[in-house]
Amino acid sequence: MTTINKSITSSVLTALESYEKHLDNAQSCINDVSVNIHLAIKNNLIAQPNLKNADSKMINSFAEKFALDVLGITDWNKTSSAKKTCLRRAIPLGVATVKADALSEVKGKNVSKQGKIYLDGSKLPEHLNKDNMEVVALTHKDADKWAKTELNFNESKNKSSALELAITKVIAELDNCYDQNGLIDLPNSKCRSVINTLFNKLTSFKAELNAQSTSSKDEMTKANITFDNPNAKKVVNQ
Repeated sequence: MTTINKSITSSVLTALESYEKHLDNAQSCINDVSVNIHLAIKNNLIAQPNLKNADSKMINSFAEKFALDVLGITDWNKTSSAKKTCLRRAIPLGVATVKADALSEVKGKNVSKQGKIYLDGSKLPEHLNKDNMEVVALTHKDADKWAKTELNFNESKNKSSALELAITKVIAELDNCYDQNGLIDLPNSKCRSVINTLFNKLTSFKAELNAQSTSSKDEMTKANITFDNPNAKKVVNQ
């Protein structure tokens, strides 16, 4: 294994571990993996995939190949779901930066201390580089949107949002908190405080959401008044 290969493998494995165990912010972990996917392709450790007009199935296929060829992971099925998610999320950006030759750096770093990725400003659309900078630090969210546009990526219509996935995971964790007698058995004493915080946040959020929905319905009703009486006067924008 070459020095560059060892460096890339080590960096990706560290980032995946950090993502899984929340040792660093998710954005930083994903962008680190994206950078190393870029480097792996540029150094011919793995062939650049044709992800133009790709979908999630092609991303999954490349993730498994990258895990085997670059990381030496022989049993993809035993890899944790968190690590798989991190690798999959990093792929579009890693590949797009190779395709557009858009990866840049500041003081020898491709990712900022805040976890943002440095991209060549000349390769970005105006709305992502309004100040016409040579190098732009983008959040993974913005960089991912750019990458998927660059690749004409086909998003699944049934793809779950990050919020859906997070809530589903919380529900699953709560379901696992019951012992053999059907009683709640929390992992540690801090969990009760976190659960109370979560409950209060959800209660407040739900109240705001309901109020917003009610307000929206009222506004729609006012804006779309229909009259059965032909002699009734219709008032608009008042």
